[in-house]
Amino acid sequence: MITNKKMAALLWGILPNQVRSKIEISLTEKEKLILQRELKRYLELSKQEQIELQKKLYQFFCISYKKFSVILVTLSIVFIVLLITHIILYPKVSPFFLFSLFWPFFLGILSFYLLNTLPKHEFGILFRIPKKKNLYILAIFVFYLLLFSLFYINQKYNVFTKLSFLEKLILSFGVLLAPLSEEILFRYYIPKIICKKDTIFCIFSSQILSNLGFAILHIPKDFFEFLLYFFSGMFLSILRIEAKSLLFPFIVHSMANFWIFVFFNF
Repeated sequence: MITNKKMAALLWGILPNQVRSKIEISLTEKEKLILQRELKRYLELSKQEQIELQKKLYQFFCISYKKFSVILVTLSIVFIVLLITHIILYPKVSPFFLFSLFWPFFLGILSFYLLNTLPKHEFGILFRIPKKKNLYILAIFVFYLLLFSLFYINQKYNVFTKLSFLEKLILSFGVLLAPLSEEILFRYYIPKIICKKDTIFCIFSSQILSNLGFAILHIPKDFFEFLLYFFSGMFLSILRIEAKSLLFPFIVHSMANFWIFVFFNF
């Protein structure tokens, strides 16, 4: 009988030792024992059963990533249609307003491309639900810190004072999904590229450099805004490191964006 545990064990068994040692950090002792036990059971299967399991594992990854590609293409078409529609309906809007409106939508689309580029063996780990209860307290703290930062910035420079229904629809998609691309880029890819060693100094310095880029990307109007973006990013990085997952920082980031969007537009 083929189970998800056996599929996980097979994947665990074919991973390079270097990759496996990195993933082990995120696993509990119970999870490690289950993987070892199921891998042993997999090796005891007949050759035909092993081939069947290998095929199912291959299909699992192909189907999962194929869905992201379909969503990416669909959203790209929707993006182009909405952009053309908006230009036709509101030809007099400024280029800055148009950029501010569609940039979050573009980042939302980009997130599905980035999901498609994540290492398949790390995907489940990167988006697992953490079990530590103290992480929820940290997540709430970071959420309110983001709310304060976003409220301060938006009440000074709120360009979305009178949005049409179409514009609210476009922006709502962006504020919910744009954080996913930002978390993958600034909390996963950039630190991973900068930091090649698992030392405290390397991890800390990579997060500082990554969040400097995160702050600059948001085009702060003054130094205080820059600090708000930078420290918000640093706390999201702390949440990502403590949770060993991108799921928590993404949810916190996305919900903070959404609440600020609702507050200033409804």
